[in-house]
Amino acid sequence: RLELVFLPPYSPKLNLVEGLWKWLKSDVINNVFYHTVAEIRNNVQQFMDEIMKSRWSIIDWLCVRF
Repeated sequence: RLELVFLPPYSPKLNLVEGLWKWLKSDVINNVFYHTVAEIRNNVQQFMDEIMKSRWSIIDWLCVRF
């Protein structure tokens, strides 16, 4: 009753973390110059804190996108 399905070694469309990483890069990192690593860390932490407020709806949204 089990069916094995071959998945390619690299399949970003099947990996939800890839979608989250792309979103983080576009909102926090792309086209922004940070003077210190602390600034980058702070902005990434703020992004992650916002996501954690509604993590289940975000997970659902990432699942639908794929």
